[in-house]
Parts: sequence; C-alpha cells; structure tokens
Amino acid sequence: MVERHAVDLLEELVEGGEVDLIITLGPLTNLALLFLKRPDLAEGIGLVTMGGAYSLNTAEYNIRCDPEAARAVISTSCEKVLVGLDVTLKCVMSDEMLKELYEGGEEYKEVLAAYTKAWRAWTGHNPILHDPLAVAVSFNRGLVRLEPAHVEVEVQGRYTRGYTVITNGEPNAKVCKDVDVEGFLKLFRERVL
Repeated sequence: MVERHAVDLLEELVEGGEVDLIITLGPLTNLALLFLKRPDLAEGIGLVTMGGAYSLNTAEYNIRCDPEAARAVISTSCEKVLVGLDVTLKCVMSDEMLKELYEGGEEYKEVLAAYTKAWRAWTGHNPILHDPLAVAVSFNRGLVRLEPAHVEVEVQGRYTRGYTVITNGEPNAKVCKDVDVEGFLKLFRERVL
C-alpha cells in the first residue's frame, strides 16, 4: 500500500516518465491538484476521462462532484479525450453477456457478477459500461468518433452547475460523439468475459 498522497505519487510517476497517459473514471480533484502544483507536467500527458455529457441536458456525476477541478483540468494543455455519458449510455451489457459472466467460475468473474447483480437490483436494468468504454478508448480510439471541441465546465449556475458545455472557441479537447457499440461489446467480451 502506498502511504502518501495520490498527487505526490502522480507527480513522481509523470515526472519520471513512467506515465504518459492517465485514465480518469471519477472526479478530477487529484489531477487538478497535480496541475495546480506542477502545471508544467500537463504538457506531456494524455488524458482519457469518463466524464461530462455533451448532448444531454444533465451534469454527469464525475464532473458534478467537483466542477472546479474538472474546469481546471480541462483548461490545461494536456491532450484530452472526453468520453461522455451521452456515448457511454449506449454500451449496455446484454442478458447473454450477463449469463456468460454468471457462468464464469473465475474469481474475478464472481466479483464482477456480484457488482452487476447489485447494479440490476439498484437500477432495475442491465449494467451500463461507462468506465470500461473509457478504458477501451485509451488503447483503441477507433471504437469512437472523436470531434475537436472547446469544452467549458459550468461552475456558477444554480441549476446547471457541473454541466459540460461545448462553446465557440479554440478546441481544447476531443469529445466522443458516437461509439461502435458492437465493436466495443465484442472487445469487452474478448478481454473480460
């Protein structure tokens, strides 16, 4: 177990050249703190973020939790790919995939099965593969259609706090606009199931 702050560990890994791509699957607080402490480190990093909603009228959870941090990270010079809720919502585990998972037998499949059963009990529908899509995009950009965009995070709105908004301006990120659902689910099955 690492007994130090995540920001210090990230700083060491990026500065030492051990990390050139960061995948974020939650709020961007630690990354914002890293870039506040060491803005020079943003230049050499690629970032794939599961966060935002670019064609939905909602604030996605990872951004909404700390919109100031998200705004700070999005404003940096690092190369950003943003995988939003509007695209991840298309990536739903089928009943057939769940059956395959439940029949697995390996320990990791038992853990995943427990999570998927909890998801179904809580939501009433099959799991959506939000985070796995972002991870897949980190090594296979061909799964999604990316468009350069200027993204801002709303931090002041009474009703819109945490919204991600595409505005006019110089592109500061690549935003996923669509996904090859069949191709992604095939990859997920091959790698996970």
